[in-house]
Amino acid sequence: MTTPTSADYSRDDLVRALRAVGVREGDVVFSHTSVGMLGRPAEGLSKEILAELFLSAFREVLGSGGTWVLPAYSYSYTSGEVFDPERTPPGNMGLLTEMFWQRPDFHRSLDPIFSVIATGARAEELVRDVPDDCFGEDSIYARLLAADAAICNVGIGSHSALIHHVEQKLGVPYRYIKMFKGTTRVGGAERESEVAYNVRDLDDAGSPAYFMRLDRDARADGSVRAEPVGRGEVNLIRARRMEELIRAGLERDPEYLVLGDLAGKSPG
Repeated sequence: MTTPTSADYSRDDLVRALRAVGVREGDVVFSHTSVGMLGRPAEGLSKEILAELFLSAFREVLGSGGTWVLPAYSYSYTSGEVFDPERTPPGNMGLLTEMFWQRPDFHRSLDPIFSVIATGARAEELVRDVPDDCFGEDSIYARLLAADAAICNVGIGSHSALIHHVEQKLGVPYRYIKMFKGTTRVGGAERESEVAYNVRDLDDAGSPAYFMRLDRDARADGSVRAEPVGRGEVNLIRARRMEELIRAGLERDPEYLVLGDLAGKSPG
């Protein structure tokens, strides 16, 4: 029995899919990614090849006026660790963040829990001077909403940490503001700060995030556009439309974004 070696997709397939789901020249795009879910690209499987494939594809579609943002969450203050944007590695944020976070053409925000990295025309503007509130006013997620960013995911569903910003705006009962103190080091200079993080209530068995209702509704009405790429998909929903769907969903069902009564059962 031989092991199949044929490619599942190519860079050209990815470019076509990005355009098909609605990424536009000049867009601000925020992406959660799991590139391995797409299978084997024709160009090769090394980390370096994969990183360049995705970066060049996004840059081609976005053009010189576009901006690409990726999560680089470190959770430093929640773990009692110093946050240094140049030295603190992101947590398990996927291969692309792993390959890009220290590159000079990417800029990292100074959120010691939920930092992001960005490249492109508006990268520095978007990550500069973020507040000491991970999901609050003028956070990166508020800025994505203001830009009506494209939430464009690769290899995973249509969820986004933007959801937590909307939850905080609406004051959902299963989350509450918790303050985390810590040290941030930039260029060798240290400063102490305290950051607000809207955490979920760990004593509430129904509070774990569950975004399948939102994904179902967004796909049903065409708010999420998806295109197959290899063994997986690329999908896109606009930030403001995601907020609209969340507001409507929570009005119908306060447990719209959490397990709720499904806790302890097999979600269906």
